[in-house]
Amino acid sequence: MTVAALQDETLGEAAERMRRSDVGSVIVITGSDDENIVGILTERDVVRAIADGADPSSTLVGDYMTAGATTATPDESVMEAARTMVGLGIRHLPVVVEGRPVGVVSLRDILIELIP
Repeated sequence: MTVAALQDETLGEAAERMRRSDVGSVIVITGSDDENIVGILTERDVVRAIADGADPSSTLVGDYMTAGATTATPDESVMEAARTMVGLGIRHLPVVVEGRPVGVVSLRDILIELIP
């Protein structure tokens, strides 16, 4: 299951969805009927917003998301995904097929796969 948010949702709404879904990020999409990725919102982004004094009930996801997130495809190897994540210093990598989100690989997923 891919957990998503819209750019014009509040940080509070997105953070609540992250908590309920027990995930560390949400993919930000253009609209409910158009799932093209425009960015990603992570726990780090939410913490940065709070540290900046942003009000989660009125600040929009689009104000703190990482726009133009790097993505992977399902045919990439675990090592390719790991190299991308380490190279960019990121912990979440959206996976897409034809521009549409199908999942997110997390650093935890990588570790689980690589540690016997």
